[in-house]
Parts: sequence; structure tokens; C-alpha cells
Amino acid sequence: MKVKCMSKIVLFSVVVFFIINVGLSAEILQNDQIIISFKDKDRNIAEDILNRFTPIVSELNREVGFYDVPIIQLVLTHSKKEFNEYISLSDIPENSVAMAMLGLSKIVIQNPKILPPHNDFYQILKHEYLHLMLHAISNSQFVPLWFAEGFVQYYAKQWNLQREFTFVSEAIKGNKLNLMSYSYHYPKNDRQVEMFYLQSYYTFKYLLKRFGTTRFYDFIESLHNNKEFFVAFRYSLGIDVQQFLDDAQNSISSHSIMAVLYSGLGLFWMIIPLLLIIAYVRKRRMRRKIEQVWVEEETGYYNGGHT
Repeated sequence: MKVKCMSKIVLFSVVVFFIINVGLSAEILQNDQIIISFKDKDRNIAEDILNRFTPIVSELNREVGFYDVPIIQLVLTHSKKEFNEYISLSDIPENSVAMAMLGLSKIVIQNPKILPPHNDFYQILKHEYLHLMLHAISNSQFVPLWFAEGFVQYYAKQWNLQREFTFVSEAIKGNKLNLMSYSYHYPKNDRQVEMFYLQSYYTFKYLLKRFGTTRFYDFIESLHNNKEFFVAFRYSLGIDVQQFLDDAQNSISSHSIMAVLYSGLGLFWMIIPLLLIIAYVRKRRMRRKIEQVWVEEETGYYNGGHT
């Protein structure tokens, strides 16, 4: 009984804090895991997010592990200008569409209606939630940026044909980064930012392939038990971080060569742009259908919701 009472008090306190921080004009929806702030015209979208967020958390808990993540504060911005006001004081890349504020357990994300067509809103939401999840796993300790981005991309399943094509193409040209240099900040150049994300994903996947999931879970459990990142890495995986990064970078060349060979001596790389165009067109059509549903729902809400 006392536990339930305390939970309600904590939730109430978070709601009050959230309202003060996002402004009194915002609408609020909430459950035990998330509080969503939105403009009234985006109520249908906010309700959809609320309904779909719990299954997302359950899915990630099954894959990553069950860790206590604080109640998430989600700010659903209604314009690019509003979103830019949030990121103006951060160091995330300029073309970002969402950001996780780790110390506040907050996600600021662009309204799905204003996202560029190639963006999957719920995949992006997973990505940002995983940043908060990793922050909880590490008990707020330092985690290198390349590891964090590799971790969240992998578990958010943010790899596809286009990204593989870009990664291999850039690697064949010799465009590789020293990830240790980006432990604290992102590259400044847009092209390097893209390669940073791709290489971070590949490096994390290489880690799992090389050491297996059991030893990886030993590592994150050591991290969770307050071992400093580099110490936990050496203790659990038996190798220094820099040596591992060197090995991962060396494996990129062989991965790229094998990708081309297994695809029919380059024929695949001639066909893939056409496949990507077809996939893009199909995704645009699907997005338009979803947006039409939102428009119809909003029209019904304003025409009949206040009678």
C-alpha cells in the first residue's frame, strides 16, 4: 500500500515538474512509463504514441535486459522551429530529428507529421529511449559516444540495405574514422557524421559477433555495478578498448571486400540504387496514407468532439 502511494506521489511530482518545464499551454497524456506533452491538434498522434510505447519498452527489455528506467518525459514538438530551439544549446548534429536529455530522462522529438519521409518515427523513438536506457544501465557513468550510438542503433534495428551500401562504398574508398576520437563529441562534417553512425553500428555488431552475447551481458552488468567503462570492458571482454577498436577497424576492409564478392562481383552494387528508389517511393505512398488518416481523425475531432 505504501509502495503504491509513493509511486503516485512520484508520478504526480514528475507531472508537475513536466508542466512547469514545457509550459502551461501544453496538453498532457501519461501512463506509468511516459508523460507526453503535445499541442491539442496532435492529440490523436499522442494517444497513438501512448498506446504503442509500452510494447516498445517490453520488447527492448526482453532484448537488452530489465533495468529501472525513470518515467520518460516526451516533448512532441509541433514545428521544426520549436525543435531547433531545444537543440540550439546541444552538441548533437544539426540535421537531427530527436534528442535524449539524459539527466532529465527527457526525449524531445519532432512531430511525425513534419518528419522527412524517410524517417520512421517509432524507430527514432526507440533510438532515443535506448539512450536513456543505457544511461540507466551505466548508473549515469561515462559511456563513450561511439559505443552509445552503436548500442542504440543495433537494438533499434536501424540498419538496412541503403546503410549497408553506403557503409561498404565509403569503406572501399578508405573513409574510416578513429572512433576513439569521438568518445565525447560528434564529428563536425555531415559526411563524417554519417560515417560515424555507420561505423559505430558496425563496431558494436562486431563486438557481439566476436565475444558473444553472454560476455557482452557480463560487460553491461559490470557497468551497471558501477565499474568504470574502460575497466569493465577490460575485465569482462579481456581486451583494452583501443585494441578492440583497432581490430574492429581492420575488419571493416575484409567485410567490405566480402560484401562485394558475395553479391556477384559487383552486380549487386549496380542494382541496389534502383531497389532503394523503389523502396523510397513505396514508403512515401504509405506515409501519405497515414497522414490522410490523421487529417480525417483531426477533422472528426474538431467537428464533433466539442458538441
